[in-house]
Amino acid sequence: MSHAKETLRWQEARQYAIAGGILLCVLTAGCALTTGVDDRRQHTDDERRCAPTEGDLALRRVSLTDIDQADDRVSRMAETRAPNSFSWRAIQTAQAIEILPLLSRIEILEARQGTPQAAPTQLNAVRIEALGRIMLAMSEVSSTAGKAACEIERTYQAADRMRAGENARVKQQTLWAIIIGAASMVAGGHLERRRILA
Repeated sequence: MSHAKETLRWQEARQYAIAGGILLCVLTAGCALTTGVDDRRQHTDDERRCAPTEGDLALRRVSLTDIDQADDRVSRMAETRAPNSFSWRAIQTAQAIEILPLLSRIEILEARQGTPQAAPTQLNAVRIEALGRIMLAMSEVSSTAGKAACEIERTYQAADRMRAGENARVKQQTLWAIIIGAASMVAGGHLERRRILA
């Protein structure tokens, strides 16, 4: 009987030591009640970083139809004809960025070179205007691609935060399971001791 009591006391002391060690680890590490995830939103200072800049907004306010309308005779001729010396892809692109009348004007002015009606300064001005429009379109495409990349990055950040929160919850639940298991083991040992002593 004394050997059984000694074994029971030793098992009970061992269970209390294990439970105490786990409790001490939990309390000193401080991870039993914290998830490890900061609830404050990150990146609040650059929340509007995906919005267009003031320069982009100013460029979008430019009326392209007003620029295309001019009182000279070449402009009126360009409105009624389609360009024919450019590739199909160039014409489709010009139509998309609204410079088709400029291409027609360039064709008309180039056809007049070497004649008394030639206007090299006007041809250069139209070419510069077309290049400016092309640069504006390229800027818009780059801006849209940048916004898409920005939104993708923000999605990755949100997924990372959600994953970190989930991992923290799993750690916390595992820790609570260990604590509850240790407590139930101690309680079970105590009940077993009472049963043996009774």
